[in-house]
Amino acid sequence: MKLYKTTGALIFTAVLLVIVVYTPLLMGIVASSAIVALKAGIGCRYSSLGRRVIYFLALFYFSLAIALVFLLENIMGSLSGLLNYTIAFHLIVASLLFLAGYMTIKKASCGIDLSSKTSLAIAVPCPVCFAAIFISCYFALQILEIPRLAIGAIVGAIIALGILILSLEKKENPERLGKIMLLLGVYYFFAMLLIPAVIEGMSFKFSIADFFSPYSLILLIPITLGAIRGAMRYV
Repeated sequence: MKLYKTTGALIFTAVLLVIVVYTPLLMGIVASSAIVALKAGIGCRYSSLGRRVIYFLALFYFSLAIALVFLLENIMGSLSGLLNYTIAFHLIVASLLFLAGYMTIKKASCGIDLSSKTSLAIAVPCPVCFAAIFISCYFALQILEIPRLAIGAIVGAIIALGILILSLEKKENPERLGKIMLLLGVYYFFAMLLIPAVIEGMSFKFSIADFFSPYSLILLIPITLGAIRGAMRYV
């Protein structure tokens, strides 16, 4: 199992390096996809979810990326309206993570493992994950001159492989999983508090096509490294 884990991690890293070397701007897209994989993968790693469920989640994320890349035009039309609910989305996700984390830790202290159920709060894609996958697909489509199916497959493969690699050596630990969910809940909560200030400071109408560039995704790199460093304390 250890050999498979090492080999899988090396292959995953090599694929990411090839993608980044091919087009450096893809580094931000890779970072965004890796965050989604890290969030879902940790939930699978420390929970009592069965292998079939983990494989299903990986396949679901892969299929989701492919589906979103073909729905970009339809989603773009309603994106401005969805942004009005950003704070509500963060509040719902933060509350769900807090509740799931608390219940997981409380029951674990009594010798009861609820992680197969509560881990879905972190493993199943939330609105923020949908947004990260959407942004990755959108900017990849702007950078790469390849079919949409290939774009969705690349983004989906990064997420799916990340989940599977993190799950290769499962370390079922409900209490640790609960702490991670509480930590993520705090992150979403503080992100929710910052959103109004960011929106207030913006003196222009939001438009991805006019105001965003693929170069801006490079800013995700230090954020990703910080998130991974924090999460690895529990891995």
